[in-house]
Amino acid sequence: MIDVGLIEKLARSRGAPAVSILFSLDAARPGNAIDATLVEHLRHRAVDRVRADARNRNARALVGRVNDAFAELDLSHPPVGVAIYASAEEHHIIELPVRVAERVSISDAFAIRALLDALQAARPVRVVVLSQRQARCFEASGGALREVRGAGFPVEFERMTWTETAHKDLPPGERVEDETLRNELRAVDAALTAVQARGGLPVVVVGTERDVSFFRKLSSAASDIIGEVHGNYDFADAHGLGRLVAPVIDEHRRAQQRAACERVADASNRVAIGIDAVWAAARAGRGHELVLEAGFRYPAFRSGDLLEPAAPDEATYDDAVEAVVRDVVGSGGTVTVVPDGALADHGHIALLLRY
Repeated sequence: MIDVGLIEKLARSRGAPAVSILFSLDAARPGNAIDATLVEHLRHRAVDRVRADARNRNARALVGRVNDAFAELDLSHPPVGVAIYASAEEHHIIELPVRVAERVSISDAFAIRALLDALQAARPVRVVVLSQRQARCFEASGGALREVRGAGFPVEFERMTWTETAHKDLPPGERVEDETLRNELRAVDAALTAVQARGGLPVVVVGTERDVSFFRKLSSAASDIIGEVHGNYDFADAHGLGRLVAPVIDEHRRAQQRAACERVADASNRVAIGIDAVWAAARAGRGHELVLEAGFRYPAFRSGDLLEPAAPDEATYDDAVEAVVRDVVGSGGTVTVVPDGALADHGHIALLLRY
């Protein structure tokens, strides 16, 4: 998982040249020559830009940090995306489960907006698979599923046989079957509760309609369930389950985006609308939740306490939206990215305020 605490730390880092490098790799072909060439090209590109800045007194230390970060990359086990952040004092390598646009940035602060986009796109979800032989749990992130082993999972079952019933020559009755199922699902719920205690996530439940219905009624994590997939998938592997639950996860994310837009529309005085108002409120540390369109950029430079728009090819304040993202995250706020056009009536960006 992407460390949210690290993102907040990166957002608050200021004052020294900060190098941000983002790129994608071919995770399906470990150790391939194209990735190796790309990585070396990006390293040289970043190092050359650091050395070219005569004002940078920390160039030597910063070049060392950049080289150290690239040396730690393991191309024999490549992630889908990579974000490298380096200053003279520290460097971080963040593996991403989604592809990111290639970028090399040197500024007075780290470029974390792409990281927030990746975090939202790959926000993890737990998948609980119910069946008559065992219950399994998976964590889904960026389309990939990884099975959870431990904290009670997988949960194995031993179903009652006919000869164990009160009337040994008759199959168990419906009430006995229901109680057996409840006991099994209580064991599943106990395991899920233990896993959720390590970090609560949205949950998708996979199983027959009857089993899922029973589980919803008795589970202490019922409020975490965001969707269901009905059917018997006892032997489905992680890849097959990933394809099954993808539409449910996608719809949940779209619902979250719609809800964020509705919060903006329903807000009265505790909301800043448009880049100028949002920028000022974010600088003041008033941001609770930033809602912005995925493609919105605003090249600008500061003029006193105001933003002045700039042409994309000018030497500018970089992207003012990037600065807003850093200010909001650095002061403990959250960011929700919505589709382009979703905030067309609100200047493409809005900030729900703490006060």
